[in-house]
Amino acid sequence: MTTEISPPQESASSPSVSNPASKDASARAQGHDLQRAVAEDLTAARNVLSEGRDAVSEKIREAVAHESGAAARRVSGVAEAFRRVGAELEQSGQPDVGRFASRIGTDVKGLADRMEGKDARELAGIAEDFARKQPLAFLGVAALAGLATSRFLFASTSRTVQRSTSMDVSETSARGTFNE
Repeated sequence: MTTEISPPQESASSPSVSNPASKDASARAQGHDLQRAVAEDLTAARNVLSEGRDAVSEKIREAVAHESGAAARRVSGVAEAFRRVGAELEQSGQPDVGRFASRIGTDVKGLADRMEGKDARELAGIAEDFARKQPLAFLGVAALAGLATSRFLFASTSRTVQRSTSMDVSETSARGTFNE
């Protein structure tokens, strides 16, 4: 005996074809809701990024201002060194060179005073202005900065080589082998 399965009978209360217009309206409403949610999320993300950017910018400004103060103190030390050298030269029978060195010291001290608490743009402007108005003093400071930098790099390289050499010796000692 075979039994056939017939499709369910549809009643008059539930139509077999749903209303395409209502599906379309529902999809559009969901699309608008999704667009609105995405726009809100993007706005919130932009606000968070903007706040973060502002906070980072402020931290950078603070760090530059702090570093400009430290740089101003270093430059002030250079100015004092120029003044001392100038005074010693004047006392040792070289008054012209001594006055020149003292004058450079005074000019550099003025530069140091102007540098205190400035941001990067202001520091660049101050340096340009100083170089234009006091070219010899600027060249003297640049030469000293170059000398200090080269000595620092040389000292750093020497320490690195010494550390590297001592590590090689300690590794060789730890293994108990020496190649001679």
